[in-house]
Amino acid sequence: RLLEVAGRDATGQVRYRFHDLVRVYARERAEAQAPSAERRAAMTRAFGAWLYLAERADARLGNPFLEPVYGATPRWPIDQAVTERLLVDPLAFLEAERAGLVAAVTQAAALGMACMSWELTSALTQFLGTRLYLDDWHRCIGQALTAARRARDARGEAAVLLSLGHLHAIHGRHQQALDCWRAALTRFERLGDGPGRAMSLAAVALYHFDRGAFQQRQRQAEEALAILEPGGSPQARACVLHCLGILHHNHGGLDAARQRFEEALRLRRELGSRRGEAELQYRLGVVLLKQGRVQAAAALLQQTLATMRQHGDRIGAHCVEVHLATAMVHLGRHAEARPLLEPWAHSSHPYLRGMALRALGELHHAHGHRDRARTALREALTLFRQLDIPIEEAITVRALGALGDDGQG
Repeated sequence: RLLEVAGRDATGQVRYRFHDLVRVYARERAEAQAPSAERRAAMTRAFGAWLYLAERADARLGNPFLEPVYGATPRWPIDQAVTERLLVDPLAFLEAERAGLVAAVTQAAALGMACMSWELTSALTQFLGTRLYLDDWHRCIGQALTAARRARDARGEAAVLLSLGHLHAIHGRHQQALDCWRAALTRFERLGDGPGRAMSLAAVALYHFDRGAFQQRQRQAEEALAILEPGGSPQARACVLHCLGILHHNHGGLDAARQRFEEALRLRRELGSRRGEAELQYRLGVVLLKQGRVQAAAALLQQTLATMRQHGDRIGAHCVEVHLATAMVHLGRHAEARPLLEPWAHSSHPYLRGMALRALGELHHAHGHRDRARTALREALTLFRQLDIPIEEAITVRALGALGDDGQG
């Protein structure tokens, strides 16, 4: 009776826990009887096993934007058969272990295991972002960054700054994101870390919103790609190609964008990374939509949405929903489009809000509600100008032009 059944986790596995009194008693006896070195070694093994599994779970997902940076922390390898059973659904595994993994980041930081803390944070970045566990993500970053700085671990600090930049970007705090990535880039350059430099450079190129500097930004992204040649990490190369494709897309280079996305998609398929493959299919669907191949775009986006929902990719699914709804508006399937768009008309995510507002504006126009259409389209135009996405701005101006509004003033 020392253990209690705590229910089933996200993988369907039965979980057990100690009764509170048993746990407290065990801790007291360990502190009284076991030498501190022995206790620390036990913690190192436990954290090392979690890191071993979390790193592999993250790799199976395939982060579209960020190849995680790791260090030399000892892993505690798990039997291959057990590993395969646990990671058959990597998102479900991470969901089941989330509370423990986040607690491990905090506990490792408190114990002065800075490298363990920041490496676990690197491994969790994609999962916490995908599932929008932003409070947990912020907590891990705060603990790991403090630990890395206290230990004067420049690589760890750079790795956490890379993660923090993406958290800022999700919140729409683009200047703070750029500040983090530039600081990470400086540290990676001093360390001579190629993949870290490439990730930082690609992120800066993508989020430095200045259309007058497009050529400079493209050169930065191409430089990031060159850093990974020859024989660079295929995961990192796929990430940089993805960023470069988005950069071309945003500035109207649809053929160049498609080429980069298709190249990245081939790499993701070779790597067997599920999320990376789905994300690139979404990007290709958006290109088809821009090229006027609306029926093909809708079919690809519908397929991608089902995949993302199946794997629990919340943030990716939200983006696909809005673009799929846009395709439906163009196909006249207004009743299907509206419920996918309306939840995002007041979103805190500026890009999603802009896309939803533009599609709603087009829908209002189709139903003869010209004033409502103009209001929605003008708000969308303001957002796209702030985000510096010329292709979305141009499409929105055309939609306003159909209402006799030049989009000025």
